[in-house]
Amino acid sequence: MFIAFICYEILLVIKRNRQIQISGSDSLVFSLLVMIAVLLVMPLQENTEYITMIRNVLIIGALLGTFGIKRGLSTQGIEKVFFTVPWKKVTGVEISEYQGTKIQVVFLHGKWRLSLIFHKYQMKQVSECLSSHMQNIRVNRELIDNIQKKK
Repeated sequence: MFIAFICYEILLVIKRNRQIQISGSDSLVFSLLVMIAVLLVMPLQENTEYITMIRNVLIIGALLGTFGIKRGLSTQGIEKVFFTVPWKKVTGVEISEYQGTKIQVVFLHGKWRLSLIFHKYQMKQVSECLSSHMQNIRVNRELIDNIQKKK
């Protein structure tokens, strides 16, 4: 089953990475929390059986493989790790500053809040892509002031 999952990841890397127009990323903190949780639940130890060790290595390999799948914006919608949210289902967008050199774009989808992180130099591309698909876009006032100061 894990080998099928890894093959599915390879298919996603090949197929989806070509569709992404503007590449973004997920929060590194969330990714690290998932990795730590998996390592705590399935540790790599020498005194376990070989089958268990192989299973744990395959699971960790599959998780590391998800870092190769691009996240971002495409013509279909918002591309996250294993799913795509169509533009029709997104009800709103919030853009704010993130860690000084990046921007965080939060997409409102029903009760869900999905976020992607982009570099500030991608702000023009992101805003053009969002404005072509969305009407309800809110930009944080501090981000606007910061951009105007740099001009």
